[in-house]
Amino acid sequence: MMNVVKAEKSLLHFFVKRAGLRQHTIEIEPGTIIRFWIPKEKVPKQKGTVNEAVFKGKSDVKAIGKEKSGENSKKKPAVVLVHGFAADGIVTWQFQIGILARHYEVYVPDLLFFGGSTSTSTDRSPALQARCFLTALERGEARRGAQSRRGGSAIDLTDSITDDMLQRLGFASLAEMLLPESVKGLKALFSVGAYKKLPFPDWFYNDYLKVMFSNRKERAELLEGLVIRNKDAKVPALTQVLGC
Repeated sequence: MMNVVKAEKSLLHFFVKRAGLRQHTIEIEPGTIIRFWIPKEKVPKQKGTVNEAVFKGKSDVKAIGKEKSGENSKKKPAVVLVHGFAADGIVTWQFQIGILARHYEVYVPDLLFFGGSTSTSTDRSPALQARCFLTALERGEARRGAQSRRGGSAIDLTDSITDDMLQRLGFASLAEMLLPESVKGLKALFSVGAYKKLPFPDWFYNDYLKVMFSNRKERAELLEGLVIRNKDAKVPALTQVLGC
């Protein structure tokens, strides 16, 4: 029997391409790749290996802009859409990409161990995700603009905050909540993340579980890396550089 969710993803790829995006793979370091949906103007014309199929440098991007518009100043601002644990990027933002692509350069990454992104590294810290994410964005020159995230994207949580939250929601662990193994568990996750009950039949939830929850071991390790002990918790001093 056909998996409806898998078929829907193929259809989504068609509509996202119609909106002007293309899927691309970026090698961050040996053994670590990030898969992105990026504006088609940023895709290299030549075909080749993963190393060749990366974002263009600044000079190439500016040259393309001048060729197509005559003015680099007409370039759209960038918007980066970051997904959470319930789905990959294209499924999470399927209803927003088309509208946003009319006015922005839209970038939709799959974080490590989601969609087509993977790594042979044993590091499961948020720092690795952030480093890979930043490197990919820098190669795409998507440094100015907005970022949106959905569904519990990577942040650090103290154990006390995590325990209190899980107790209120009725889950024993983050893995039980964010990595469901049954239709009942998936319905419970959606009940937390959606403002109203989703009227899907059980077979749809089964199809969703088969397609969206691969790499369970690695994702469970990612969740463990998000929680820090209270005594080790520190408020970081963050700096931000604003471009004009």
